[in-house]
Amino acid sequence: MNIRTNYIINNRTIALVSHYEMANEYTRVIHESESFIVRQPPDEIVRASFIHFGCPLEEAVDLARKILKKPDSIPIALCAKRNLILTRCKVPNQDGIVWLILSHINEIQRYRINKTTVFLTNGQSFYVDIKVNDLKNQRNLAACLCESLVNQSTEQKTKYYLYDHKKEIALALENGKLEYIVKRNKEDDEDLDLDIVLK
Repeated sequence: MNIRTNYIINNRTIALVSHYEMANEYTRVIHESESFIVRQPPDEIVRASFIHFGCPLEEAVDLARKILKKPDSIPIALCAKRNLILTRCKVPNQDGIVWLILSHINEIQRYRINKTTVFLTNGQSFYVDIKVNDLKNQRNLAACLCESLVNQSTEQKTKYYLYDHKKEIALALENGKLEYIVKRNKEDDEDLDLDIVLK
């Protein structure tokens, strides 16, 4: 099996699973149709990925708690625009953990009382130590978290294309729509002085 020294989660990442060699915890990365070993524990890969995307893991957890209004057992958004929402589960009957990218789950089924079978988008499946209803709830929360973060991002971005400094007339792309924003302080018969503003 291919071995790497480090890894950053991306759109093709499906899951990170603990893998032990000589008492060292590494990660088996399920990456589309292939798997490989990374010589980092899953939690370390997740932390490095959040830093790579510009938000430390702790800040992402706090933001998810604030949006979802839940203290724990919540999904965490690595990148909402790419639908990279993660949740952490235990591996049944052994040490180790699994980080699932929730958008790569096709189906979940009850396996035993506290265990669930996860069917992935690449056709693979495995067991996780979580109740099926709890994992279903994680998927629902992930959808809410993703939608909320994408909406917040859209609302915060107003792009101005034309702006008249004298009459305060702007042509802007706001909330995905082309809109005129008009606030006149000068007389209407003054000539418009329009500047192109790139943002």
